[in-house]
Amino acid sequence: MTLFKYAIKNLKKEPVVNILTILQLTAVIVIVVIMTSSVLIRYRYYAPFKDILQGNGIFCIFTQPANYDAQNLQDPNKYIADDEIKNLIPYVEDVASCNYGPCYFVDENGNPANSSFTALFYDDEMIKRYEPEIAQGRWLQTGTEADCVECVISENTLGLKVGDRIPLGFFSLEEEDMIQELLIVGMLTERTKIIGHDKDSGTLETPDITSLYGGGAFNADEELVILLSSNYLSEHTTVLQGMLGPALITFKEGTSAGQIKQARTQLSDYNAITSYSFSDMNKNSRAYVFEQVKKLLPIIIVLVIMTVVSGVSSSALSIRRELKSFAVLYITGLRWKQCALISLLHSLITAASALVLSGICILILKQVEIDIGILLILQWETIFCVLAIIGFFVLMSLLMPLLMLSQNTPKQILTR
Repeated sequence: MTLFKYAIKNLKKEPVVNILTILQLTAVIVIVVIMTSSVLIRYRYYAPFKDILQGNGIFCIFTQPANYDAQNLQDPNKYIADDEIKNLIPYVEDVASCNYGPCYFVDENGNPANSSFTALFYDDEMIKRYEPEIAQGRWLQTGTEADCVECVISENTLGLKVGDRIPLGFFSLEEEDMIQELLIVGMLTERTKIIGHDKDSGTLETPDITSLYGGGAFNADEELVILLSSNYLSEHTTVLQGMLGPALITFKEGTSAGQIKQARTQLSDYNAITSYSFSDMNKNSRAYVFEQVKKLLPIIIVLVIMTVVSGVSSSALSIRRELKSFAVLYITGLRWKQCALISLLHSLITAASALVLSGICILILKQVEIDIGILLILQWETIFCVLAIIGFFVLMSLLMPLLMLSQNTPKQILTR
């Protein structure tokens, strides 16, 4: 308790330096949290497809049905699906894509009750690889034998909620449209990213993992978004599906550059207007994930240096001023190590104060994070980085006092 009182006493003797140190350390902690959060959030979108992008393949964006004809969109020959791509190009090993199908609300008589909108159909691979943030309910499941078509919807102003059953009209492989009842099993969190949301991405200058999600984030005021399982629809309904938006096409091992070029030409007949190699996409995606690190790391390094200098200076001034007091304490039975503990407590109190202040700043940022474009997530990686910064600060702040004490004896101090 005596050591703690001495540490508090030392803090009060240099209020300006100590307050400056606390503010600098607070700034470091907040910026580190922002940087690590940015990396973790971006990596969250990259990680599910990391293994695919490290393989041999191309990323395509399909912009509209082949041989587009607005008057005859129900012709199934105008659409291409995953399995058809494998038949069209024999050296394609796998396709992960987002299919789409125009649909509309219907009244109790089966008549259109509202303007049409687009439903997004995910194959089992897409459903298993990426799960968007769910506000209510759950995400789509694979391999289940449900008694009806399950769907996940966006937050909306229509009053639709989890557990509701909604009848929708879809284009069908048959002559007449198909009326299909959907069970809402989940509702997306507002502003979460979903694959293929922006189906009109068009040509991309630097394609990266964000190209797979397109515009991604949406508001509740926007058009309703409905997500369904394409595999379930194919097995249990006649709903017409066509590829529109992003697709990841993986080639078999040993596929030559000439064959890949030929595949691109064939896919262009189905309006795959843009295609990029996985190697380019993976390189750009990694750069995207660590973009914030390049921007913020120099700032963090400068602030850490300034904070450590302030912390060391504060501790050194405190020790120099209290050397005679320490010498007296030494004669009364206190060891140099225990005297150094006072400096350690000084640094720990400073760090704890900065941690509390930065916590308040982070809580404020969490409340307004969407409005200012900053998203913060606290995971063990973030906590580890913060503790590493604090540990480095405390260690460096302790070295100078230990050095000063080790170079002096109580007798030397008291006879000066």
